[in-house]
Amino acid sequence: MSPTPEQLGSYVTRKRREAGLSLRQLATKVGVHHRSIANIERGEVLAPKPLLLQRLARALNVDYEDLAALTGNLPPSGLPTYATYLRTKYPDLPDEEVERMEHDFAIRLEHYERQQEEAS
Repeated sequence: MSPTPEQLGSYVTRKRREAGLSLRQLATKVGVHHRSIANIERGEVLAPKPLLLQRLARALNVDYEDLAALTGNLPPSGLPTYATYLRTKYPDLPDEEVERMEHDFAIRLEHYERQQEEAS
């Protein structure tokens, strides 16, 4: 399943609110008109330009790869986080479930890394 503009919009909205920013404040940080941010959040923008995504990522303190993955255009330099992968692959998963899965994954990864260290 391909990501949708609505998924990107929902993610940007959530991250903006978590950062305690209004639409206008985020737009000022990114250097665009507030309507541009509103259009993204409403899912009306199919593919924001990479420079806009980079500025959004910086302003929201998120990985650029996460935003790019939600547009369906992964940059060659990196992969999205596990949570973004889950939201893209399984768009109907509630945020709470994604957070639980991400937490479980972090515990398993830590356990695996400890085993690797002990085996060395």
